[in-house]
Amino acid sequence: MSDLGSGDEGLSGSKYNVANVEGSSSRNEFESSVKGGSGVEQELATKMLQIQSKRFYLDVKQNRRGRFIKVAEIGADGRRSQIYLALSTAAEFRDHLSSFSDYYASLVNKVTINKKLVKT
Repeated sequence: MSDLGSGDEGLSGSKYNVANVEGSSSRNEFESSVKGGSGVEQELATKMLQIQSKRFYLDVKQNRRGRFIKVAEIGADGRRSQIYLALSTAAEFRDHLSSFSDYYASLVNKVTINKKLVKT
């Protein structure tokens, strides 16, 4: 559980349900409108990514403690995993992901070069 939320807020009947995603094109682009006023959380932006049989939702939200990012993974079987990141943490996390991506790309290049050397 995160100190930003309980982790289960708004899951039933929401975009995280398998049936609700089919045919929804508005989830593919960031939305900049703020939803509803009386709820505990406001959704500021959202993006859905389909990768193989999983869906990933990246939501920028706001509650009484401030703005944060919620990342939710929904498997083909409907299983959910989610993490919450304060915006200040998200910037650092992004930098680490970029470093990891660069490192991974260098490994792929090394393997490709080694395969070419072995073939010759």
